[in-house]
Amino acid sequence: MPKSPILIVGTTSDYIDLISRQFSEEVLFLTDRMERSKAIEPQPPNGTEILTNLKNYEETFSALNAHFDKRGGKPAGITCFDCESMRLAARLAQEMSLRYPSPESIRICRNKYESKRLWRKAGLPCPRAELVYDADGALALQRQMEKTVIKPIAGSGSEYVFACNTQAECSAAVANIRFGLSEHKNDPMKPLY
Repeated sequence: MPKSPILIVGTTSDYIDLISRQFSEEVLFLTDRMERSKAIEPQPPNGTEILTNLKNYEETFSALNAHFDKRGGKPAGITCFDCESMRLAARLAQEMSLRYPSPESIRICRNKYESKRLWRKAGLPCPRAELVYDADGALALQRQMEKTVIKPIAGSGSEYVFACNTQAECSAAVANIRFGLSEHKNDPMKPLY
């Protein structure tokens, strides 16, 4: 393993397998223990994976430091293929003086409303966006617009995103979002901002 690998933060075992087959001499994976325990793919060779609890920043940073204290060197760069680990990658990059978007830019990008607000401020066209705080607010907006997209303020990709054409669909979407987010309320990898 090189002394200056590219650090890949929080990637799933299928990507780890794919990447390590091609670049095993150039990368170091920082992987959540739970991800590895569920993996059907083999662990990458030559000590190129650090297993830790990615939800615990102190433990993760300590494991990373211990790895480089033992082997020498430091990461040449950092990347992340998993939306849920982007904030962790940003904090690690900042700590290790590596180029990566800042934790604040990651926070803004993952906040759907804040992103659109900044795009509008910069003069970029984007769909109308309104904040609603409860089912009544969502239903009132649905009555105004007829077709809406209901989604939480933060999250990954299309997680908990619903296209609504009726009041019934809108009510169901709000209930699904509430339930889904309640499952993640104590998960630092899925911040609700």
